[in-house]
Amino acid sequence: MPRLKFVRPLSDTDKQELDALYKTHPNFKVRRRAHALLLSGSGHTINQLQAIFQVDRDPISQWIDRFNAQGVGGLGDLPRSGRPPIYTPEEIALFRAQLDAIALETVKVFGLGVKKHVF
Repeated sequence: MPRLKFVRPLSDTDKQELDALYKTHPNFKVRRRAHALLLSGSGHTINQLQAIFQVDRDPISQWIDRFNAQGVGGLGDLPRSGRPPIYTPEEIALFRAQLDAIALETVKVFGLGVKKHVF
């Protein structure tokens, strides 16, 4: 009979941290992972979690392994390959603010307004 995998025994602090992530984290994937770990801690098997979350067994097993090794810090997305960003978040925010200012000035100068188009 295959050995069942569960999350390590959850301390009260673990449960509180996972519950807070499940309820308030802005990233859906982190909320789902925290929920799955809470359910695993209460005795749900990977097969049951697979049915609940509609994902394969492998990601659920990886969530459990990462949490067991790293705690809640292991619930975020891992870095992906690809080209690194050209601009920093601060530069992007500045660029967006400048674009907003230009758009507002254009509206003032040309008297443009927002119109609904019917197609």
